[in-house]
Amino acid sequence: MKTFPLTRRQLEIYFHQSLFSAPELFNIGGFIKIQGALDIETLRTALVSLMEHTPALRIAIDEAGGQPRQVLCPRHPCPLTVIDTRGEADPEAAAKQWTERDFARAFPFDGQTPLAAYTLLRHGEEDFILYGRFHHIAFDGWAIARLYGEKCRYYNSLRQGLSPEPASTMTPAEQVEEEDGYYASRHYEKDRQYWQDKLAGYSTRLFADAGGQLACGQRSFQLSAESYSRIGELAAAHQATVFHFFIGLIYTHALREFGADDLLLALPILNRRSALAKNTPGLFASLCPLRLKLRPHWSFAELLSLIQRELRADFRHHRFPIGETEGLSRDRLPYEISLSFEKHDYDAMFDGTVSNMTAMRALSQHYPLKVFVREADSRQPVKVDLDYNLAGFAELDAAAFIDGVEPLLHSLLRDPQQTLAKPPRAAALPASVTPPHPDLCSWFEHAAQAFPERIAVQGDSAVLRYRELDARANQLARQLLQLGVSPEQRVGLCCQRQPDLLVAILAILKAGAAYVPLDPGYPAERLEFLVRDSAIHVVVGDAESA
Repeated sequence: MKTFPLTRRQLEIYFHQSLFSAPELFNIGGFIKIQGALDIETLRTALVSLMEHTPALRIAIDEAGGQPRQVLCPRHPCPLTVIDTRGEADPEAAAKQWTERDFARAFPFDGQTPLAAYTLLRHGEEDFILYGRFHHIAFDGWAIARLYGEKCRYYNSLRQGLSPEPASTMTPAEQVEEEDGYYASRHYEKDRQYWQDKLAGYSTRLFADAGGQLACGQRSFQLSAESYSRIGELAAAHQATVFHFFIGLIYTHALREFGADDLLLALPILNRRSALAKNTPGLFASLCPLRLKLRPHWSFAELLSLIQRELRADFRHHRFPIGETEGLSRDRLPYEISLSFEKHDYDAMFDGTVSNMTAMRALSQHYPLKVFVREADSRQPVKVDLDYNLAGFAELDAAAFIDGVEPLLHSLLRDPQQTLAKPPRAAALPASVTPPHPDLCSWFEHAAQAFPERIAVQGDSAVLRYRELDARANQLARQLLQLGVSPEQRVGLCCQRQPDLLVAILAILKAGAAYVPLDPGYPAERLEFLVRDSAIHVVVGDAESA
């Protein structure tokens, strides 16, 4: 089998992965929901042909001997895995749960396992999920979107009785050769000097030291087509782009919340310098650091102009590997926030079907905060995901900080001439709060319907969105009723402080009962007294407290 050295960008990812105990850290991917008469065998044939003509889909990593190398496998051992969940109680939920479990699996660097895996999950007669898991050492977001378009093209050609023509792409050897040419050129030394000067003396720290912990959370919001169009119009009016607007949004928020007037932002960029490179699946994307020194009296419109000027200068030197500026520190990156503007094309469809794409949520991350603006499909609203490291936010109110991004965005749209300084807070007027529903359960259910995908509760090892919390509470409430729990009856509650505790509280309230906390740390005699005194006949507990 042919082997090739890793590129510098691949080596950065390889060494970062080796620093942490989570080999799935650099898994990326997503799933396509497909509705229609999908021909599974034609899809399988299309993937076999695409993999034959696409070296990236057959790349494995061999780390034997202590020196990692890329290995080009002669063929992919499993082009497409097909799983049928139609026999499950909730087939679509079962399919999505399977993708979540699989996304937590790490790719072995054994020199034999390609770093791309496709699975088709069938959850209805004409309902499918096409899921892909990839390792970032071999693919970037552009590559995954490009591969989706190619899958559709190959499939549609085969359906028409035609043989799909393979696209012209670079080979892995050509990619390595092109990179070697850059490092041997005068541009490399010139770029090194530029970044040494640009980043000298940077010392801003916004977040707590994560100590190598990788657990993360996510908060998201969507932008309507009207709002997104207004962002484009505002940016164009100031000779800027939508990307510049979101950069300005992050800088303004950091200045207002932290007083950060000297901030470094990491910007993943395409880094495909030719049409041939744009056709080539693989890892080309690199990180470009943007350092801005702000003044609170500047207007947001002035900030847009500054961003445009600075990026124009920085992009002339973006090929320099950021890993050589950051060192390979386990706990501290010089940049703590990244902004990824993902304008990828997922408009293609398999003949006779309709589809839409959803990115997989990261299970772990070493950045304190990653912001993703996902413009993936013209048929869907633009989605903004904010992924944050829990330990990095240990000293902050993560919900308050991150949830402030969306209102600030709309505020800047209304008034781009406002200054970057945080406006003075108006004096709070006393007011009574009247819940919109007559009881706590109805209030919660209203929130679950309004924000089903928002994170409701997060523990050390589990995260529940509002729809998941509501569904699990309803299921447990039905079990309590079947056990004879009646309105106003007392139910014991003995759980650790994890998401299951909130599931149990809601379930007991939904069953019409009242809960009596039973601290598992109490002596047995104390717990027995509480059970007798409260006339408890049913106790809800977890495995740890049993």
